[in-house]
Amino acid sequence: MTLQKGGEVGGGTVDRYVPASNVREAREAAVASAEHDLRRIAAWDRNDPPRWSVDAVWKGRLEDGDEAFRFSREDDDRLSPTLARLAWSLARNDLHLHTDEGKVAVVAESEGAFTVALHDEEEGYTVSSGDWHGHYEDAEQAVACFRWLLTPYYRVATERQDGELSAAWIERYGNSGWHPMDSMLFRNPDDPTQWLGKGWVRERRQQAVLRPPEPYTELFPEVWLDDDGTPHGSVMGVQREIADRSFAVEQGWLDRGAP
Repeated sequence: MTLQKGGEVGGGTVDRYVPASNVREAREAAVASAEHDLRRIAAWDRNDPPRWSVDAVWKGRLEDGDEAFRFSREDDDRLSPTLARLAWSLARNDLHLHTDEGKVAVVAESEGAFTVALHDEEEGYTVSSGDWHGHYEDAEQAVACFRWLLTPYYRVATERQDGELSAAWIERYGNSGWHPMDSMLFRNPDDPTQWLGKGWVRERRQQAVLRPPEPYTELFPEVWLDDDGTPHGSVMGVQREIADRSFAVEQGWLDRGAP
């Protein structure tokens, strides 16, 4: 199809036709265009940024033959103020951002990366990634967890035996290495027979799609980082290991409940 250059503003909607060779390049141009529009709004309250989203909806060619993508941006009333502020801050980065009713997600675009989502619920917030999710009553804690999972200093872990999920948790890197937290159990902790046997397959996923809000050494002064600033020995993507004993048993989660 042939796309028209330019764009029309009206009814809270902005359309832009962006010449680009790929979706990533087009998204960057569309976000820059949206930011330019917002800077023209003198009455914009910076403490309550406009709710908006950018989505690729058509692909075609301009009249001069250049490949282009059409983007549509409109006021997004599906998001609470907390999620709208988060979406606005993330949109300034080179991320595949997806918004839906009460949800903001950064969608994995490269091999080894993983999608992280934040859900706004009636009684708090839920951060999720794959088989793991965590509930938070405080918005700041939920947003912090969401953002840290996009950095190499947090990772998502699961454990399976015979292909059946047994546990999921997240890990944070600190002065003494990786620390598991916010774990979930998918077998009965009161039945020790469900936690016997060998062949426990652990997978840990680590990614670096967002910079930390501040140098990590300011949070953990004695942390061991490699020359590139990532946790020592980091392997982006998936790390797998097979153990003779369940990680949940090793951590004592069956005795005291998952932390």
